[in-house]
Amino acid sequence: QMKGYYAYPPIGLQCLKAALIGEMGLDAEILDLNFEVLERIQSLSDSDTISPDAILHQILDEYFRERNVSIVGVSAGVIVSHIYGVRNHPFLSVLNYLKKRDEQVVIAGGVIATNEWKSLLVKDLAHFVFKGEAEDELTFFVNKILNREPKMALTGICFKSDNQIHETEGVKSVVDFHWDLVETYKDIPIERYHEVGSLSPFSRMLGTERIYSTIQLNRGCRANCSFCGVIPFVGKGVRQYPVESVFSEILYLAKVRGVR
Repeated sequence: QMKGYYAYPPIGLQCLKAALIGEMGLDAEILDLNFEVLERIQSLSDSDTISPDAILHQILDEYFRERNVSIVGVSAGVIVSHIYGVRNHPFLSVLNYLKKRDEQVVIAGGVIATNEWKSLLVKDLAHFVFKGEAEDELTFFVNKILNREPKMALTGICFKSDNQIHETEGVKSVVDFHWDLVETYKDIPIERYHEVGSLSPFSRMLGTERIYSTIQLNRGCRANCSFCGVIPFVGKGVRQYPVESVFSEILYLAKVRGVR
């Protein structure tokens, strides 16, 4: 009830969707399970005993019951030093759920998948694992599925075949993000994020009733600290988002979605 849990909009998934829309004219649907679980927990009474893991599976059951899905991507934007030592971590819980369903091609990506790509494949928790930032890898992958010729061959997509672990061969992609995120917000109930959580204690200083969002201006870092996961994930150097798309996103969020 205090709304102290993190409820960040899924900007990474929005970037992937924007790439699919902009590069290939395809669409994808985003399901922010962190938001969905927090929202459902808020509706429970003190006497309810259902676990967050059960709520997660309940949401997924409802989602797949209403949709015919062929490819599912699972991502988590956090760093966990030993994911298998965490009891019922949502990332692994979702992958185990999909493994039992055995009805979709499962892609894993994000920070955890980048760190644990080999173990995820050995344990058959995903059919493909994308390492690092994956906009270019995803469009390359989808082009291959659709028998279209991609612009160039890329490394960074890992998979298991005949009990052997393989990785695609090619150049390592450094994403030049030039797409607009506005279209991706149709999947994001941004007006309700402040009702279930926060960005941090700082996002609550002006009051928990304020509709909030996030804006990403840059990727990368000018440093190369040994303890940090930024450089291994996004590569060296700093890249800016296009000024026009940043302005477009800010104006849309403020004027159309009421973000303050």
